Amino acid sequence: MAVARTAWAGVAVAAWALAPAVARSEAVPAAAAAFDAAYKDWMRRHRIPQGVLAVAAGDKVILLKGYGGLDPKAPVPLASLSKAITGACVATLVRDGKLSLGSRLGDVLAPLFKRQGEPADPRVRTITIEQLLTHRSGFSRKANPDPASGAALVAQLREQGGGKPAIDSAMARALAYRLARPPGQAYEYVNANYLILGAVIEQAAKRPYEDYCREAVLRPLGATGRLGPKWAALSAYGGWSLTATDYLKFLHAFDRASGVADAATWRWMLTPGGKSLGKGPDAHYALGVVVRRDAGGPTFLHTGLWTHAQSDAAGGPLSDSHATLAVKSGEGLSWFVYMAPQPPNAARFALDKALWRAHDSVRRPALARTPSVRSAARRD
Repeated sequence: MAVARTAWAGVAVAAWALAPAVARSEAVPAAAAAFDAAYKDWMRRHRIPQGVLAVAAGDKVILLKGYGGLDPKAPVPLASLSKAITGACVATLVRDGKLSLGSRLGDVLAPLFKRQGEPADPRVRTITIEQLLTHRSGFSRKANPDPASGAALVAQLREQGGGKPAIDSAMARALAYRLARPPGQAYEYVNANYLILGAVIEQAAKRPYEDYCREAVLRPLGATGRLGPKWAALSAYGGWSLTATDYLKFLHAFDRASGVADAATWRWMLTPGGKSLGKGPDAHYALGVVVRRDAGGPTFLHTGLWTHAQSDAAGGPLSDSHATLAVKSGEGLSWFVYMAPQPPNAARFALDKALWRAHDSVRRPALARTPSVRSAARRD
């Protein structure tokens, strides 16, 4: 997951809301053109045949385009961008007093353990919601297979296909694995953490995961979405499908004023302590997104990667390859990208840099025309 961005000299500000109307009217078409050119050039260079790109300035979509024949208004599978929806759902349960970041699985999932049996590793009972949200549970995909991917997922798809969430049966497989290390000891990105959070949401909300998240998070933000149709089996860690514009609407969950998170959870989300990615102090993981403190405010970002082919899945063969990227810049722009098939890592990193260059190429002239905004940003 790339967390670096192309930096530029000067002060970054949230100027889309603050800049004069003249500056905004000039910057918006320039931003759309810069992003479109950057994405088309990247697709050509890396021979990516299909994609969708959506860009918003504040809450206004300024670019929505499909490439290679894709309909930009059609829902697309999100892969791991689904984790942000799960993180936001957990935040609403904390806000409403139905859960706390310090809650332990032994307490929250006691009914599930009674129904399915105790976890193979007794330390699982001590894992906290915070540790799951920040990928510090002790589950591993290096020392052991990821309990929500690999052989466990292949077995689930063989028995039930990809069209059903089946969180309970996926949990039964996940809880058969042992932890690689004590909970809280180190960061390691593992899908199982967000699978388990799906079960936590169902227990705390007393409702199916998909229904609760749609009603508690997506609908209040003006967005719609569903698990599946093809990859619902990835449930809380990768199963959602949304349109590009609906995902941009959802990203407003990470506005302080959205009300999704209470003040204490918001402060926790923005505080790096105990949530580092282990790649320097500039980025950490919380609520299903990477959080980075930029000069204009917090930036939220995540990538999604999915390639799977299985001939013996229930209901027929399953095969797909795609990747997603979403960024909510602290400077007021946000973007969503879908690309198929999944590009190599080097190509994805090149895309990330290209889109940040597009972002910054527009910000520079806007700032140059609005010196008063520069001064206000320095005071912040």
